[in-house]
Amino acid sequence: AGLYEKGVGVPRDPILALMWATLAAAQEDEEAIKLRDRLAKAMGPAQVNEAKRLAAAWKPAGAR
Repeated sequence: AGLYEKGVGVPRDPILALMWATLAAAQEDEEAIKLRDRLAKAMGPAQVNEAKRLAAAWKPAGAR
């Protein structure tokens, strides 16, 4: 999430940053929860909804 937030090694993408932070926050990662909340506050409702949609649709590699 942090790499997408800052554009380190990948293009800067706040939606993907929020998606990954949301997934990590679901595992009760305190830093991810803080990042998720901070990112969401800086984004518009449509961006937040898109990140939530992507997080809900994400499946681990090899999962069906």
